[in-house]
Amino acid sequence: MCCFYNYAKVRIFSYSAIATELYRLFLHKFFSMAKIFLEGLEFYAHHGYFSEEQKIGGKYLIDIEIEADINKSVISDELKSTINYAEVYELIKQEMNISSRLIEHLAGRILRAVFINFPLVSGVKVKVSKINPPLGADLKSVSVVLEERRPE
Repeated sequence: MCCFYNYAKVRIFSYSAIATELYRLFLHKFFSMAKIFLEGLEFYAHHGYFSEEQKIGGKYLIDIEIEADINKSVISDELKSTINYAEVYELIKQEMNISSRLIEHLAGRILRAVFINFPLVSGVKVKVSKINPPLGADLKSVSVVLEERRPE
């Protein structure tokens, strides 16, 4: 405990309360934006240009980077002040269940859905990888990356 004297009145504060208040007062000077990463989200889905790909399906990996102002959550420790990772996952899962012929289209849908559903988000970068695509070559994956910032 620590004591501060204020006009002959003694105030007692815990060190953690002081640290929290100082952090709250000066937080905006140290942080502007944060990046949240969800990496290696694995799905089995039915995307592809060829009808066989859409019938049989294949394995996909999603990596997403979300830029957002989450300063309030740094102080409050409240989920409502940040981006809920579980909600982001569910949103991506919904988009993965909608068939697309091109992974470029799929990545664009995911990107737009994040902007629509999360107002704190200022930027999104999404990578969609199709594992072992049917190209007649020994190829681990093919990927597309889309990145966009919310218009000011």
